[in-house]
Amino acid sequence: MGLAGTADTMRWMRRPAIDYARRTVAVMFVLVLLMLTAGCFRPAGSAKAPDVVLIVIDTLRPDHLSTYGYQRETDRALKMLADASLVFENAFAAAPKTIPSIPQTLSSSLFPDAQRATTLMEVARAAGYKESLAVVNNPYVKKWVERIEPTFAQVSAGAFSATEIVDRALEWFARPSNGPRLAYLHFLDAHTPYNVPMPFQSMFVDIDYRGPIGLEFDDVAAATSGRYSDADQQRIVDLYDGTIAYVDDEIGRFIRGLVELELADDALIVVTSDHGEEFWDHGSFFHGQSLYDELLRVPLLVKYPRGAHAGKRVSAPASTLDILPTIAEVISARRDQPSLDDAWQGIPLAEVAKADITGSGRALFATVGRADHRRPPRHSIRTETHKLIVNLVDGTRELYELKTDPLERRSVIAIGERPPAQLLEAYAAATAALAEAGYQLEIRNGTDSKISYDLNLSSEPSAPFVNFHRIELEKTDIAALADNSGGLRWRGRLAAGKSDRVRFDLLAHAGYLNATLTVDGHLAEAGAFRIGAQGVPADANPASIPLRIIDGPPSMASSARTAIRALMPTAEGSERITLSLWRVGDTSAVLPPTLTDEEMERIRALGYME
Repeated sequence: MGLAGTADTMRWMRRPAIDYARRTVAVMFVLVLLMLTAGCFRPAGSAKAPDVVLIVIDTLRPDHLSTYGYQRETDRALKMLADASLVFENAFAAAPKTIPSIPQTLSSSLFPDAQRATTLMEVARAAGYKESLAVVNNPYVKKWVERIEPTFAQVSAGAFSATEIVDRALEWFARPSNGPRLAYLHFLDAHTPYNVPMPFQSMFVDIDYRGPIGLEFDDVAAATSGRYSDADQQRIVDLYDGTIAYVDDEIGRFIRGLVELELADDALIVVTSDHGEEFWDHGSFFHGQSLYDELLRVPLLVKYPRGAHAGKRVSAPASTLDILPTIAEVISARRDQPSLDDAWQGIPLAEVAKADITGSGRALFATVGRADHRRPPRHSIRTETHKLIVNLVDGTRELYELKTDPLERRSVIAIGERPPAQLLEAYAAATAALAEAGYQLEIRNGTDSKISYDLNLSSEPSAPFVNFHRIELEKTDIAALADNSGGLRWRGRLAAGKSDRVRFDLLAHAGYLNATLTVDGHLAEAGAFRIGAQGVPADANPASIPLRIIDGPPSMASSARTAIRALMPTAEGSERITLSLWRVGDTSAVLPPTLTDEEMERIRALGYME
């Protein structure tokens, strides 16, 4: 029986409030048919290049899906799709916030602002995909997608509901095509404010609840500050579950549409999220504020063309960085060009599935690169047994034994445990590239006594400092980003003859860095500043340093550092304090965010307090 033959018998009603049950039965039947084709996978060389669909459900925790064991059936469509897919039970995003998580996913790079890697659209273009579509409901994603080059052939962005996103996607797929197509659909309905249509608004709520929360919720500040009671908190979770059911229902309608268009069997469909959501698991609400698993663990389903790998569940650690290599492997297998980029930091998910049998020693890295009063910049690294979190402000660490403490409640560093050597080696490897790219700051003490120093940096016009990293600092040294990452203050003590070093990226093409250096409570002499790979001294302190003179010739940070030191005075100048600032890499790769007032208002409406 052909899948397209179900078109007349399983037409869906457009209004979920009228016929939700009927639509659910329809999508379940369609997905059963997809499963029946699972054994019909054709060899790569004999099949046409598949259509590719990347579906991102913003802010979706996998432990709120019945696919992953949740007691509520929030995801009837996804659960059936899982039976036709390769399902990863332990998949993690590399950041707890949409940006940088989506850029990380679309470039398979931990630090998209610091390292240049081939993007999804470059892979698709090279593989002959001339038609591509992004339909997104997130101002941050819209800005990033529009700035990448090449970008999608068509970008449709706005405050779209899941229904509107599916309508646009199906209309696009229904048009005649001369070749394979790629679509990226980003749903935001499970993100605050929770305001999906009926019956999903009330699907899981307690009808006896009499608290202050209605059938929508957008009071992130109050939820974060602990204002709501246990009953109120449960109401918020109930509303969240309803939003998931709504998005799931619309994704089911989308898959049904692909079946009617006879596109589903051959398509590669990837479903995931950019991050999770904290429901007071560690005392807070929302996302972006920590690197615990409630924010990093995400669902990951991959329906391969013609049912390859269908029905297999994988427990080995997977990353959203693996999505791009997976797509590349599938769409490039029929062509001569290389399918993988050496700069990518993910691997094809089929390889992860093999590791599930052979055993995985894989370590996964994550980062919070921007800051506000709730979330200092942090890095984490995890294996199947341990997780290390490093606070980049003061260097303090948390260590969790995941086998005995999967909820990350007790840091064993407090009782004297040390991180395993494998974890520390993996952390060093993941962050090594930061020492060889971006803005580098090094202070050297050429005197014969210990000093204390205090450096304040800000940009003009204001731009975010991101991807901050401690390269050579003592635990007592403090390097803090200002709220919303608008500046950097670096304070420490430095022994005679020693040096300290940090790095960051600045999301700006042009402008100035304003710097003030104080040593032992007094302004340092202007000559203490050494700027750019040529080590040019500043003429004032405080200094206003044009960004254009900080860039040196394209070189590795280590060679630029050596060159700067070679240019330093060696006689009377050897007994002095110097602060060197240089940048390695191409500033054209930096993508400065430029949100309009309307977009900023939209960001605030989503619950972001920035």
